[in-house]
Amino acid sequence: MHVSASSYNMHVPSSSNIAETIARLGHDVRLKSVVADDEAGRSILAHLATLPFLDSSGVRVINGMTSAQYLSLNDSDGDLVAAVADMAIFSYLTPDSLTEDDIADAAMLVVDGNLPTLTLRNICQVLLMCC
Repeated sequence: MHVSASSYNMHVPSSSNIAETIARLGHDVRLKSVVADDEAGRSILAHLATLPFLDSSGVRVINGMTSAQYLSLNDSDGDLVAAVADMAIFSYLTPDSLTEDDIADAAMLVVDGNLPTLTLRNICQVLLMCC
């Protein structure tokens, strides 16, 4: 079996891609996330700054961390062989980082599955109470 790593490219995280697509469809979007003060984080923020139709003011920069990273190893058929992920920065998205109004006022809520369990539980509890 031949295994090769994909070339390293910096991409905007999937949550930003989803937010950008929904905003391009004409909907009001507020993106809440975290990035680090590193090359990846600065690249993400620079990209988001080119999107005036998307409110990215809820993206916080966390010093002393690395932005979320995902590296996959694929075989010659493109099938996943192994992957490594560093999602530790998402621990800064605590239940306190999303207000009840942020959650309850949203017509649509897209949630990253890498959030801490307590944050996911809080989002679900707010949705059960209000909606």
